[in-house]
Amino acid sequence: FKDYTTVLGHPIQAVLPGKVVEALSDRWPYGNMILIETPLSRFSAEYLAALKLPAPFAASEISAHSSCQPDATRISWSETDNSIYILYAHMQSPSIFKAGDAVNAGDVIGAVGHSGNAIVGAEHLHLEVRLGPSDAQFATISDYKPDSTEEERYNYCIWALSEVFQPIDPTTLWSTQGDAGQ
Repeated sequence: FKDYTTVLGHPIQAVLPGKVVEALSDRWPYGNMILIETPLSRFSAEYLAALKLPAPFAASEISAHSSCQPDATRISWSETDNSIYILYAHMQSPSIFKAGDAVNAGDVIGAVGHSGNAIVGAEHLHLEVRLGPSDAQFATISDYKPDSTEEERYNYCIWALSEVFQPIDPTTLWSTQGDAGQ
């Protein structure tokens, strides 16, 4: 057992099993990050019922409220299935996992850091849990910075601002009673 006097370098473990969708190295705002997808089909019906996940927004609702450029090239995703996505950001170093790799719950996927827009001395794990369409293919994501591409900006908008990928409270994943179907 190792004593930690800071969270810097503390191991980050995957919350759920799944597939790596994206692993980025030092891109704004997330810095070194990894995005892991777990299809809802991996969970038992009882666990899904206990999660009380939100119903996805209708396409008409999304287009009415979305600030994403409507003429930008859409990323591909499943029109019928949904997944839980967990984004782990501001890691100390890029993850050893790459897009397409399988990850088990509990696997060490990185270490706490302060990359991206995190402040040195304020190292932390930025964790986003979202419900969205399965098989989303983000090639890269970056916020609106001078060196980011249109594709990166659009992917950030779809991920973070569009309502296609709805944020959910991460504590529901471990506070829900019952079998997670793992």
